[in-house]
Amino acid sequence: MGQEETSFFDIVLWQKAAETLAKRLHKGTPVFITGRLQSHSWRDTDNHPRFRVQVQVRNLQVLARDAEDMPAENAQEETALQAA
Repeated sequence: MGQEETSFFDIVLWQKAAETLAKRLHKGTPVFITGRLQSHSWRDTDNHPRFRVQVQVRNLQVLARDAEDMPAENAQEETALQAA
C-alpha cells in the first residue's frame, strides 16, 4: 500500500475573514476549502522558472483544532467561513 501524500497550498482571503483566520490557523491545520485556483509563474533572480498555485477561498471549514487553541468543551465544534 502506498504512503499518503500531503500537499500545502497558499490560500487567499480578504478583509475580516483574513484577520480572523490569521489568528486561528497555522501551517498543518486541516481545513476543507472550496474556491478558485489561481496560478502564477515567474523567473527568479537566477532566471529559474517558478510556479505557484493559490486558492482564492469561497468557503473554508476547519476540520480539527489543537487542544491548546480552545477550551476542551468546544474541542469538537467546527468552524465554517463563507467568504464574500
